[in-house]
Amino acid sequence: TPSASTYYNLISSGTSIKTILAPITVNGNLIVSGSSTLYTAQFQITGTGAGNLQMASGTTLLLGNTAVATAVSFTTNFVAGNILLDPNSTVSYQANTNQTISAVPVYGNLTTATSGFKTLVNNITAKGNVLIAAGSTLKVNNTNFTITVEGNWTHEVGATFDELNGTVIFSGSNNQFINGNPTETFYNLTVNKSGGKVQPIDNLTDI
Repeated sequence: TPSASTYYNLISSGTSIKTILAPITVNGNLIVSGSSTLYTAQFQITGTGAGNLQMASGTTLLLGNTAVATAVSFTTNFVAGNILLDPNSTVSYQANTNQTISAVPVYGNLTTATSGFKTLVNNITAKGNVLIAAGSTLKVNNTNFTITVEGNWTHEVGATFDELNGTVIFSGSNNQFINGNPTETFYNLTVNKSGGKVQPIDNLTDI
């Protein structure tokens, strides 16, 4: 359970949940390995621009406390080229308030949860799945940002997708599914795949 204010390298390993107890700075590398979960609670993790941020397959980064209205951001001050999130890792924006979805990383799985608007400020890419969980709103913002997804798209009961003038691009070479609640509405929808198909989960028509 990390509680110190400054680390050189910080590694979350094993299978358990590691909970941040205070705002922390990582001067070097931040690594989430094994199948561990790093839970920020209501505290921010900040880098210094010098280290790497890595998440292994099966790991999770929980951004925000589901019971606290503090808008925790994705880990800041890591250079985009030094961020490697495995396609089977998960980042969840889950604070009990509005949050900004960072465009810096290429996500594995991307989840929005709890309450508030989870809002894009630029184009984003998810190598895995996008999940809009109950109570949350995924908002494209008032410009034509794009969400590129290579996995499945799931919109749970009680969640909202505010598409505005944005574009969702289904990419990659695998089969992908759209699971709406009970239907999904897109502003622009693009299929740009090297293989596989896109299929609404309750519909026999492929895209």
